[in-house]
Amino acid sequence: NTIRFGMGAIKNVGEAAVEVLIAEREENGHFISFIDFCERVSTKAVNKRVVESLIKVGAFDGCETLNRKTLLENMETVLTYSSSKQKDLLSGQGSLFAALESDENKNENTLLDLQIVEDFDDKEKLGYEASLMGIYVSGHPLDSVRNIIEELSSTTIEKIKDLKGQDKRDMTLAGMLTSDRVFISRKGDKMAFASLEDLTGKIDCIMFPRVFAEYQEFLDGEDPVVIKGTVNLAEEPRKFFPQKIFKLNEQADLKVSRVRISIDIERVPRGGMDSLKGILLSHRGSVPAELNFISRRGEAKMNLGKDFFVNPHPSLVTKINDLFQ
Repeated sequence: NTIRFGMGAIKNVGEAAVEVLIAEREENGHFISFIDFCERVSTKAVNKRVVESLIKVGAFDGCETLNRKTLLENMETVLTYSSSKQKDLLSGQGSLFAALESDENKNENTLLDLQIVEDFDDKEKLGYEASLMGIYVSGHPLDSVRNIIEELSSTTIEKIKDLKGQDKRDMTLAGMLTSDRVFISRKGDKMAFASLEDLTGKIDCIMFPRVFAEYQEFLDGEDPVVIKGTVNLAEEPRKFFPQKIFKLNEQADLKVSRVRISIDIERVPRGGMDSLKGILLSHRGSVPAELNFISRRGEAKMNLGKDFFVNPHPSLVTKINDLFQ
């Protein structure tokens, strides 16, 4: 029930650094904290760039209570402190200072006066994972809009691979669109190879000059999109040819007729309903909202009035899910 991802496959880490880490771990046991790691590993083999990448992908999540952004913000302080301790040990002073150190001073986080900050948001965290490992590990950028994607798509990318036939099929897909390469066609027009990713997989996209000229702004991969296009089932591997591209939130506005919010009344956080009210009022729109209260005794529905009509933007979904997760 675990996923193992080799450290050597993390960008900026490299085989030499990994060998040093493994050798230290096998000789002196598992690393018990970020500071313990920095004190035990030579900065000559494992430099700041390596440590930064390890922090950003969550390599210390299993042995460290401090969040990733706090570790990154304090990395310079910890590395300077650890380097000093390593020099003391080499000069023979380390054992003397360790003997004089009282139990009260052994909390090195406090001793170093580390500055605790709020962690990266999910989007930042996933962005680092994708850029340094090529995959998302702690979640997916589309998790919060899963239901909207299912509503607006005619199929999933995974199912396209299993479709039978030799014809061209019109379909609507939704996900994150990113540019792989922009180039010049034989006629001198710009076109692009791109990738579309949903919660089931990725598919290569070819954007011909007309489509590229009209929709190139959607290639930054920042916001989810809905794409109408075709797939030629006679081709392997199968590719998607976009014809029209829309922002997911704009299509959701047109498609969604009602927003239903399910709430487990036994798990509502303190002040949760007041927070929910604020979220709804900050997303005013024209779509009716409904609360569905759930308990062991059963369910109860309550339609909210016109004062609480909402705009079913993905950010509304994200904020509500975060509140009641």
